[in-house]
Amino acid sequence: MSGLPNGPFQRGRLNRNVDTLNERVPRKCVQFHVGILRQQIVEVVNAFRRFQDVRLRKSLQDFRDELLAAHVDKDFLAEIAAEYAKGRLLLIGTTNLDARRPNIWNIGAIASSGDPGAVALVRKILIASAAIPAAFPPVMIDVEVDGKKYQEMHVDGGALRQVFLYPIRLEFGRESQEKGMGRDRTAYVIRNARLDPDWAATQRQTLKIASRAISALIASQGVGDLYRVYLTTRRDGIDFNLAFIPAEFNLVPKEDFDPEYMKPLFELGRRDMLEGKAWHKSPPGFDESDLAPLAPK
Repeated sequence: MSGLPNGPFQRGRLNRNVDTLNERVPRKCVQFHVGILRQQIVEVVNAFRRFQDVRLRKSLQDFRDELLAAHVDKDFLAEIAAEYAKGRLLLIGTTNLDARRPNIWNIGAIASSGDPGAVALVRKILIASAAIPAAFPPVMIDVEVDGKKYQEMHVDGGALRQVFLYPIRLEFGRESQEKGMGRDRTAYVIRNARLDPDWAATQRQTLKIASRAISALIASQGVGDLYRVYLTTRRDGIDFNLAFIPAEFNLVPKEDFDPEYMKPLFELGRRDMLEGKAWHKSPPGFDESDLAPLAPK
């Protein structure tokens, strides 16, 4: 899942009742579900709206740190740990620029560790996961290997993965069979974006051309990531379900948190769920009938 300004599409699909939101949004594309009350979401969103005024007299980093301090604390981690104890996973992706590899952080395990530095680490992970390269500073995360301490440079996980489900090396199908734990598994993937090519006249200016090219690269990468997730689920015998913003939705946001864009997008996701036309069984342009049957569960 990705986030604002297209986050309302995801929320509409996951919340049939408009008065029940199960999401907490620390910053832009960082979104996850741990049973948080709507009022807490409203507080976060209102804080982002206040940023339009705050940014003229406070640095972005100060505002970010203030927001995380208010909403990511010991109580918050205790909620995550409680859900982790029930078998629920909360995974957040960042990019390790030094190694040029994706990092997938098990936030539930961190929250359950009892480590006094757990809150600070989770805050760093959240910041890194939304640290768009060049637009925001990277986050240095302390690590220890073989008794030696290092620092790794982490940025937005989207630098390498627009979408991820779980590490590919975890072969759920094979491992479940070997341990006699085979069961039905279902994956729901929500891509908060349109997947069809969008035409736009590109001005003959260096920055405009670069911006358009990067946008095309990100869109193409996102589709490729969906194919990777799809083929991984087929390997592991997991039922794949995909949702994305349809081409018919052609509104364009005029600004951040544009209600004239976000409200119709929320209603689109909610209506699709209520009408039962919610999920695609394969990525766009992929004919599932050409593949062999699903792998054993």
